[in-house]
Amino acid sequence: MSLESDASRGSDASVESLGSKESTESEKAEGFVYHKARLGPMPVIDYVEPDESRESRESRESLESQASHRSAPERAAFVARAAREWVAELEGTALPGRLLDDLWLEGEMAVCFGESGAGKSVLAVQAADAIASGVPLAIEDGRFDAEVDGVKRCGKKAPAEPRTVLYFDLALTKVQFGRRYIMEPDREDTEFSDYKYEFPDNFVRLQLDLAAETPGQYKTRAEYLLAEIETEIRKRDAKIVIIDSLDRMTEYGILRSREAAYIMSRLNLLRHELGLSVLVLAQLSRRSDASPLSATRLLTTRTISAFADSVFAIGICRGDERLRYLKHLGSRSTGIIYDSSYLPVLCLWPCETNFLSFQLNGFVDEAEMLDAYSDQQRHDRSDEVKEMAAEGWKQREIGVRLSMSLGSVNRALNIWSPYDDRPKPPPPPAPKPVRPTKRVKTVEQ
Repeated sequence: MSLESDASRGSDASVESLGSKESTESEKAEGFVYHKARLGPMPVIDYVEPDESRESRESRESLESQASHRSAPERAAFVARAAREWVAELEGTALPGRLLDDLWLEGEMAVCFGESGAGKSVLAVQAADAIASGVPLAIEDGRFDAEVDGVKRCGKKAPAEPRTVLYFDLALTKVQFGRRYIMEPDREDTEFSDYKYEFPDNFVRLQLDLAAETPGQYKTRAEYLLAEIETEIRKRDAKIVIIDSLDRMTEYGILRSREAAYIMSRLNLLRHELGLSVLVLAQLSRRSDASPLSATRLLTTRTISAFADSVFAIGICRGDERLRYLKHLGSRSTGIIYDSSYLPVLCLWPCETNFLSFQLNGFVDEAEMLDAYSDQQRHDRSDEVKEMAAEGWKQREIGVRLSMSLGSVNRALNIWSPYDDRPKPPPPPAPKPVRPTKRVKTVEQ
């Protein structure tokens, strides 16, 4: 009986489906227009097996409730408010504090690029010491290092509250770090001197144990170090973090763009969760002596910069190796003051307190920090190539004569040089065409 009823229901359904198909075809032919109707969410139908026991049903319902609880997000991805409410919320609130002038503000992640030996670590330690002493560095004449010295040596009142700073040093050993802030021993000495610089107690340096191996539960060295950094931050309840440097967080010290994106994204999540101010030091590849500082030449540096709120670089003066300069490359919060036309010049000099640090030495244009001789040499070579080409030399012959490749000769011909602005001699007059003389036939012809 049940089989017959099922068969009849199946035949009725097939007839209804055929009828609906015929009706839709006829309606399409007549030009009907269809619209989607929003019927709301689909109802959830709980199918229960007829022979399912009570215990199995209760266990299934508990598992479903746990799964729905896990799938539900703990917090919404977006916070929707009117734009005027976002702006009105800032009325009367304090401005973010300057940790390193406009280059690094409180609550932001800043990245400092620099070549090897440029002084990234020296600048970072100087900034950390100033923050821990309650005197953040200000790039102004008479304030860059004088205020810190006045507070620590003369007993002046600190203009800001001293903060706990965690300095994760992944590059230097204890001897390499200590020799920068203790009196340099003579060649005859066998022990270090007692004259050293006194750091504040809230400046904590954490040195990487190079012999430590990555535990098995971590896939990469970067994942292991990030977990250790988070543990130290939570344990010490610090809000100012400096990481020196990003390249040392990888397995072999070679930072690729994928690893850089992973590390910076994890640091950004940690910064938002704990309300940190993070300064990351990163390596900048060697560039030409005449090219300006830039963080967009390589994919890795562009990837790091994409996650940062502020990006600046420290460069080496090509004319005087004691001089450095700072250049602000990008910021999301403030305007860029220290651009290529207004760069603060820093002089690397150990002070009387055995503190290797920078001193502000004015402001210059970036062109004065680059190698002008290299530009002049390139222009002179371009002039010589263009003069030879004007005399009728071919590019391959010019390359053999001047020991240059064919591509270098081609570039020298296409770039600007003083030769292009010189008055050129008028071209020689074209020779007059010679009329062919009529041949006279001889007697023999």
